[in-house]
Amino acid sequence: MKLCLSCGSGGHLSQILELMNAFEEHDIFFVLVKSPITKNLSNIGRIKYIHEPMKTIKVWIFNFEMVQLLFYYISLIIPCFFIFIQERPDVIICHGGEASLLLSYFGKMLGKKVVYIETVERISSLSGTGKLLYAIADLFLVQWESLQIKYPKSKYWGRIL
Repeated sequence: MKLCLSCGSGGHLSQILELMNAFEEHDIFFVLVKSPITKNLSNIGRIKYIHEPMKTIKVWIFNFEMVQLLFYYISLIIPCFFIFIQERPDVIICHGGEASLLLSYFGKMLGKKVVYIETVERISSLSGTGKLLYAIADLFLVQWESLQIKYPKSKYWGRIL
């Protein structure tokens, strides 16, 4: 089985790396933002890089953060689509991060399985990515019982990360 592991760099990446033993029998590849943290990770396997978001621009009193975020995701559509077509994963496993949304939606449209693992820091509410993937994930894992009660489609298997 071919698995796509998509997560942000930093905390999300360190948490997903804790699960590597669970994936050792499968063909895996990562989709990560190219950054100083991720560029030296060739020892973890195949990595497909996407570009990192621009820094937020503030002009006078107007914050362009949402506009920039929208354009950033639009700029990721083609690279994520080509990664998906080139690799053809059977399952997309996401733990937050920039490409997780697009890869999950591409996968779902093409009949692939989507697994989302909510970060351990989320105790009482879902992350933005979690809210957007809750409806489409085939398996939605939370790490706190309080979240599983609040979001009944989710599964609580204890702290997995």
